Amino acid sequence: MMTRDAHGRRWLVHRRWAAWRMRTPALTRLLLALVPSLLFGVGEGVLLVVGAVLAALATVPAGLALVAFVVETLLVVVVTPFSLLGRALLGRPWTVQVRRGLLVIHYEERVGPWADAGRRVAELAHDVRLGAVPPCNVDPPREPAEPAAAPGPA
Repeated sequence: MMTRDAHGRRWLVHRRWAAWRMRTPALTRLLLALVPSLLFGVGEGVLLVVGAVLAALATVPAGLALVAFVVETLLVVVVTPFSLLGRALLGRPWTVQVRRGLLVIHYEERVGPWADAGRRVAELAHDVRLGAVPPCNVDPPREPAEPAAAPGPA
């Protein structure tokens, strides 16, 4: 369930379907941050050659990151049906997540069966709309810290 808080930020409150928390590898985040600088920071002549060599070297880690992504996706596709069966037949609890946007996991809670998880999702979404966002309990928090206010005269 997508909702907005009092400041207009988007939050996603939902049941987690995968058996484990999905993470973006640090290498992938680094490569995604470097791509614009590699594409737009290259000049002519020697800089073009250096940029081409760096881009060629970046394809190896990018390829490894792509392979890791494909393997993890295949693992999710294979494991998820068994996980769902275990939840349905054995009564395994569902995990409810509150995400800031789509990528940053802010809060997680193991709830219980499907109906309880649905009620908890509705409660958390209502709390977020009212501005009572649950405290971050996912270590380490992957969102940037709010800038500290400048100290004023005492």
